[in-house]
Amino acid sequence: MDETVKESLKFLLEINDPQTKFKESKRSLQDINYERLANIADLLGMSDLYLKE
Repeated sequence: MDETVKESLKFLLEINDPQTKFKESKRSLQDINYERLANIADLLGMSDLYLKE
């Protein structure tokens, strides 16, 4: 996973750019987005956002 919030956000912006040719299914894109967002939450010390504790 990425080491910085900036790297994670850059990746998310790249794969979600309407000009990007993304050949995976919508579900795959959702999975990738969720994984990256959880990583950002971890980097910010906010894992409770996705752990739902």
